[in-house]
Amino acid sequence: MNVRRLPAEQRKEQILACSIDVLAKSNYQKMRVADVADLVGVSEAAIYKYYPTKKQLFLAVLKYMSDNLIYKLTSVIEHEDDIINALHKAASAFADPDVNPPDHVRIRSKAIAEVDDPEIASLLQQEHLRFVLVLHNMVKKGEQQGIFRSDLNIESIVLLLDAVGMFVETLKLLSLEGKTPEKTGLGLMNRVIELIRA
Repeated sequence: MNVRRLPAEQRKEQILACSIDVLAKSNYQKMRVADVADLVGVSEAAIYKYYPTKKQLFLAVLKYMSDNLIYKLTSVIEHEDDIINALHKAASAFADPDVNPPDHVRIRSKAIAEVDDPEIASLLQQEHLRFVLVLHNMVKKGEQQGIFRSDLNIESIVLLLDAVGMFVETLKLLSLEGKTPEKTGLGLMNRVIELIRA
């Protein structure tokens, strides 16, 4: 193989991107590191240089996708003082395939089937809690501004928004998204945001 040498960080990112391509069409159990190596254009041994086991590669993919999603969501809302606008922007970003690609949604969904493995379960829990913390921080700020209904506490609002987000991803996976804005997952999320405001 005659492959251009890349700095380690670029090569690792390339490996993760190619792993996403492989996992989107398969799953963790069926994924072959050799298929990833073929896409990257390197030997299988070269992949193992960066990720010594298939599981470590899979965990790195899950973390990479989570880091990207959280970074993109926080970038959209970080300078927004109006929390209702911030929630609407976060919902739009979450629904945007450029921010939350369908392949990532599929891989996260399939990864849940692997929760019998303690390392995979732990990482999925940890990354989900990071996402929930983004919601929690927005809701807490909104509560301090008095923009949410007084009969709802922070935990209830965060749980509701998180549950709607997971439901929206399920609609995407099952291709049940409506054709009009009111019947899409984004439309549902926006209606929920309006229901919780004071």
